[in-house]
Amino acid sequence: MLLSSATVRYAGGEWLAQYPRYAKAAEHRMSRLNGQYLKDQKALELLVPWLAALSDAEGAYPGLIRLSPEAYQYRWMLEEFRVSLFAQQMKTRLPVSAKRLEQQWQQVQAWMEQNPR
Repeated sequence: MLLSSATVRYAGGEWLAQYPRYAKAAEHRMSRLNGQYLKDQKALELLVPWLAALSDAEGAYPGLIRLSPEAYQYRWMLEEFRVSLFAQQMKTRLPVSAKRLEQQWQQVQAWMEQNPR
């Protein structure tokens, strides 16, 4: 998702500037997989439902991330949540938690209701 052509095309300078940090976070995660596979899997279980919600919404509402500022923010919150789960020492660019993701997701849903396809 992070390296898809659509993501890179519409990321904007503020988020493209974060790509080196995301790469370091991914490298950190991979380096720890051998010794902490179960911990990694538990963190992944926290992340997957949030990713799936956005993926499902994009399937039903093509172009959602480009059209909805709320979805755009949610999309990048997911990357920050990934950093917080897998590379905590790298810090996040913005405060993020499951509760904050839920609040942002509710805003995405409200936007979709107000802007039917």
